[in-house]
Amino acid sequence: MDQRLADELKAAQIARDSLRTQVLKSLKTSLQYETINAKTDLDNQQQLQVVQREIKKRREAVEMYDKAGRNEQAAQEKQEINVLSEFLPKQLSEDELATHTQSAITQTSASSMADMGKVMAIVKPQVVGRADPKKVAQTVKDLLSA
Repeated sequence: MDQRLADELKAAQIARDSLRTQVLKSLKTSLQYETINAKTDLDNQQQLQVVQREIKKRREAVEMYDKAGRNEQAAQEKQEINVLSEFLPKQLSEDELATHTQSAITQTSASSMADMGKVMAIVKPQVVGRADPKKVAQTVKDLLSA
């Protein structure tokens, strides 16, 4: 991801795309910060978690801007989410996510909401970067309560 990020950043700077340049610089900084904290190079999964965290921050900002009626800022945050989303693998469909979740439920013999933690412990590593964590939790809840 590091090389791709560097290439994308360079292309954005050459194209004078200020929004894209800003977002990619922010992502690069976050990745460097996490690398320093980890005291070792980040593996692919850890890098994906950083990207997801950056997207989550922006989604929360969109919600706040929408509530405050600041549509222009919300639109900018949505554009930033689109740029960051390019660094995530192809997202799972709802059916694929349900299949992973059902498999984990079967594997753990989960039967109620009390078993949600067990199911999430199995599902999350399988779908990291390929599904929104909120969507994963909602799918697990839906299948356990059915």
